[in-house]
Amino acid sequence: MIDILTQEFSKDMFWYFDRRTLKKINWQLLQAEIRSKLIAKINITKPYIEVHPVDSQRTINIQFADCIAYALFKYYEFKDNRFIKVIKSNIKKTTVLKI
Repeated sequence: MIDILTQEFSKDMFWYFDRRTLKKINWQLLQAEIRSKLIAKINITKPYIEVHPVDSQRTINIQFADCIAYALFKYYEFKDNRFIKVIKSNIKKTTVLKI
């Protein structure tokens, strides 16, 4: 995600991850890794970066992001456009990552 971000950086950044799907993650290590990658990529003096694990069942914003990710996944992996048709008019840009 950090690699595709090119211009929309703020001095204050808050990153949220679904705790339920990433149970065995060391959150302090993840926070340090994200922070170091962002600092290397951005040109902001003393950025404030927080990384939080949250329960997606209790956080509507994570549920919303999950729905968008699912629609994109179904479209790019299975050419199933039933879900992406709902959001396609709001998509400005997509980038396919090679992982």
